[in-house]
Amino acid sequence: MYHSLDLKPLQRMTLDCNSREMEQLLQKHPFVEHRWKHNGEAFKLQPVRMEYMTEKLTINNLMPQDSGTYHCIAEEPSATQQVVAIYATVIGRLLKYTYRGDDLELDCLSNEFGKLYPKAIRYWIDPKGKRVFEKPAIDNLETFPIADDRLAGNWTCFVEDPVVPRKWTTARLQVFISPIPSFVKRTELFVKDYFLSSEDLESPRIVR
Repeated sequence: MYHSLDLKPLQRMTLDCNSREMEQLLQKHPFVEHRWKHNGEAFKLQPVRMEYMTEKLTINNLMPQDSGTYHCIAEEPSATQQVVAIYATVIGRLLKYTYRGDDLELDCLSNEFGKLYPKAIRYWIDPKGKRVFEKPAIDNLETFPIADDRLAGNWTCFVEDPVVPRKWTTARLQVFISPIPSFVKRTELFVKDYFLSSEDLESPRIVR
């Protein structure tokens, strides 16, 4: 069971584990358990805006950070696991900042589709509307060692499986390339980064 959801921030999203595969498992194993993963990691529930009931997962007040790949895994009593539902979700655009000359990494969030559909490919639509960087879906990262102004703008990543055939939108980013800060600003950033990381706070902000 595969879905592609394109939503706006502050909307509501409900994901469902129910599928033909899930029904078949329940016929053989009535006590099968299931759990959700987000971008390959165990899903972290935020009770303030999320509801987790039986096979359904609902997220209220969506944010761009909620974008990515969600898949429901059913686990049989024998500890055998099976993916019974997978969703590609994009909520608005994720904002990505870097300095001119620094490295830039674009994450298509496609590797889970690559695991399920070995022949699937991913590609990006760049800020000029061109299809670029076509690779196997399991290779979800595109890295640029030296970022320049040509990379600034809107990027969208798609996954296609020629066998199914199906197409998913897996990532939508807006890239900002900032001028290189002065030596004083660099020093200030280093000091801030050091103290922030030592206190286990969020990643440092980019100073423009």
